[in-house]
Amino acid sequence: MKEYTYSGPLSGVSLKGVGDIMLHPGGTVELPSDHEYTARLVRKGWLKATDTPPKVNRSSSKKKIEEDESHGS
Repeated sequence: MKEYTYSGPLSGVSLKGVGDIMLHPGGTVELPSDHEYTARLVRKGWLKATDTPPKVNRSSSKKKIEEDESHGS
């Protein structure tokens, strides 16, 4: 999944394996970069990749760090 800024009309799409996604003009959205629908929106100029790195589940990362610290003692 990659984060994009959407500039097309208000829309929604249901992608197999991803689910329902609402597309809001000026909003950001996470879409699979290798999906044909994503490629179509990029070709139309309605999607631009953001420079934002992929989101990390912080609670899982924090838990992993706490587990590593407890085992290191």
